[in-house]
Amino acid sequence: MFCSILTLCVVAYFIVDWVLHMFKVGQQRHRHVFITGCDSGFGRDLAV
Repeated sequence: MFCSILTLCVVAYFIVDWVLHMFKVGQQRHRHVFITGCDSGFGRDLAV
């Protein structure tokens, strides 16, 4: 039982890691983000 749970966790880790690296931006320099709604909430936290 322990081995199957451990195997499942390891496989899930590699799947999540692979999915997160698919959406990675290659070169961060010369990239711009236009943030709207910066007066309060998430937009403000992201900008600051």
